[in-house]
Formats: sequence, C-alpha cells, structure tokens
Amino acid sequence: MTTTLHQDDQSNEIQVSVPAELGPIMTILGMNDNAQLPKEEGDLFMIRQFARLELSTITALKDEYKRCFYEMCPETMPKEEIILKLMKRLYVERNAPEKVWKEIKDERLTEYAYRVLQTAKRGDLIKLPRGLWLIRKYKRKKHTIRCLESCYLYQDNYYKSLTEIARLITGTDVSGPSFFKRSTEVIMDHR
Repeated sequence: MTTTLHQDDQSNEIQVSVPAELGPIMTILGMNDNAQLPKEEGDLFMIRQFARLELSTITALKDEYKRCFYEMCPETMPKEEIILKLMKRLYVERNAPEKVWKEIKDERLTEYAYRVLQTAKRGDLIKLPRGLWLIRKYKRKKHTIRCLESCYLYQDNYYKSLTEIARLITGTDVSGPSFFKRSTEVIMDHR
C-alpha cells in the first residue's frame, strides 16, 4: 500500500509505503490513499513517530513497549502489532492523556511524567496528571509548579503551558519541554 501525500500548493510529493497488514495505522493517522499532507503539528508528529518505529529494531520496540505499558512485551507479538499498539498509545498520550493516567497506577504517574518530559520537543504541549509537582532548580532558586486539571499553578498564578512558566523563570525565549527535561524532580501530591 503506497500513499501519496501532497503539500499545499506545491509540487512536492512524499511517498509513504505502508505494509498491507499495517493498514489500520493509516486510520489512526487520519490518512488514506491520496490524502493531503497533514497541516496540524500533531499529525506530523504521528507520522514521524510511525517512521521512527518502523525503522527501529525489534529489541528497541520491545523496550519502548515496556516503557509505555509498564509490562514486558509478549515474546510472540510480531513487529507490526507492536508498532500498531505503540502508535495507538502515542496517539492517546498526545490527544487524550487523561485516558492513559486512568490506566496507570499512582506510583507510576511520576515515571510517566518523567518520560513525557524527556521525550517532549520544542512546541509540544505537555499535559501532566493532576496532583503532580514539578520542582526545578534554576540559578540557585527552587521553583515549584503544581499540575492541575487543565493548567499549572506557579507562584499563585495559573498558566496554560510549561513554556509560559519556563520563560517567566529564565527571562528568555526557552521552551517548556527543553527547560523542564533537565534537572526537574517530579513528585506526587499524597494529600
């Protein structure tokens, strides 16, 4: 199965070859034959993830499966099925992370938050589970951010993204993902 993606008003074409058994992945990506190149950053993220997984070794896929699902990957699961499960999980994590949080036990939420922070890229909108605290030291000062339902609390003010907070702390045009992926402690509020 080969899908041709066209870029807006340009003659550039991208050929994407997808094995027939991975046909359902195209549905997850929202693409079918003669689909338009996705305009949303989230769609491009999913395409990049699919390409990354497709080029990964079976060992790397099983390691990622363990990090995503907090359990060992079944030995008999074929590569295509592992990729499909990982793509579904990545899609849900990106678009409805609350569903993932409900599946994960409380003690695993901090692991999940660390993984999200480590894999986030500039421009990614990070959404972390309610009740987590991020503690980041910067220039000998400790900054504490509380994760709420749909925003973050920092110094008695509410912010929609970690990037807003990172820029406030540093006074520079830094992204939240790059600032908080380093030297950040994640703890669970057990009150």
